[in-house]
Amino acid sequence: MGRECGRCANFKKWNQFHKKRNGHYGYDSRCKKCRKMERARRNKELKLQKGFFVDEENLVFDSEIVGEVSQEQITMASMIIAQAYKNRGSRNG
Repeated sequence: MGRECGRCANFKKWNQFHKKRNGHYGYDSRCKKCRKMERARRNKELKLQKGFFVDEENLVFDSEIVGEVSQEQITMASMIIAQAYKNRGSRNG
């Protein structure tokens, strides 16, 4: 048993999807591989635009883009990420 990935359209077994309480059948619509690629793409965009990205829930700054990181930059980045997660959650509802 399994389902079709909403991104790559391949039929995959349930263990290849993350569990999601609000998801159809209790699983995310995208497979783990597609979610990982999407997160990498989004992090790359953030890195290029803002000079930071999220790596496994940790905030990482690119010193080549940002230089020395100030507390203000950390606060701004945290607010941007919090807003992105908030917006993402409101689309699921």
